[in-house]
Amino acid sequence: MPDPIRRYQLLTKKLGTYVNYVASPEFAQQYPDLPPDAVRIWVVCSQPPNEAMSEIQAVRPRGNGGRRVPVVFESWAAFEQRLGRPVAPDSRGASPPE
Repeated sequence: MPDPIRRYQLLTKKLGTYVNYVASPEFAQQYPDLPPDAVRIWVVCSQPPNEAMSEIQAVRPRGNGGRRVPVVFESWAAFEQRLGRPVAPDSRGASPPE
């Protein structure tokens, strides 16, 4: 996405949706044995995060002064490698398969 402001806005909207779900009773019911401090939001990027995106280290649910959920950025290639999948040498920021 060429517009860095729009890309940031879309990311923050998505992170808000994720963190509000993590703070919801549905999440607690679906994952009763998962301690709250074990939750991370992992953002797998086909393009490196822009400067504003990189500054996001954690998010907090709307209207909740409670715990912040850490946000981690990772390239698609690093994600594939971490999962033990082969990564082409030139795929440093490779996009996910279509």
